[in-house]
Amino acid sequence: MPVRDGLAMGLDPGVALRSMPGAMPVYIRLDLRIGGCLTRWLLLGADWRGDFISTLTPNAPNTIMELGPVIGFFPWKGLFTRIFVHVAALEPFGAAAGGQLGYEFGIDRFTAAGFALGGDYDVRFDGQTGWSAGITLFLSAYDLLERFGRD
Repeated sequence: MPVRDGLAMGLDPGVALRSMPGAMPVYIRLDLRIGGCLTRWLLLGADWRGDFISTLTPNAPNTIMELGPVIGFFPWKGLFTRIFVHVAALEPFGAAAGGQLGYEFGIDRFTAAGFALGGDYDVRFDGQTGWSAGITLFLSAYDLLERFGRD
């Protein structure tokens, strides 16, 4: 297992199915994670998530961007769960709340790769609601900026 310490960063490519009024498009998903390890089993940070259209679904937006805080728990070895709340739209304002469950395998002392399954519920203040479910490849680097001379 990697050393979960210091600054952590991750990049998670995957796919997501979104439920929207009148459509259910499949998107290519990219999630950028930046945060810090409070302990070896608790991470706190922020996500920037982008869903980019990969199907020609009528009336579906081409991109959906979200940003917000996330907390991650590693209760046993590489098993993890992440809980997040994202700002999902500004005009009209909307939010997304959800989580992921996955497993990461250590590549070396400071990096890991794995997978995650997740979902979220979207609420917009114009009355529209929806959900998404996705699967992502989980790529992580730990102890950034602090591991010089310890590689």
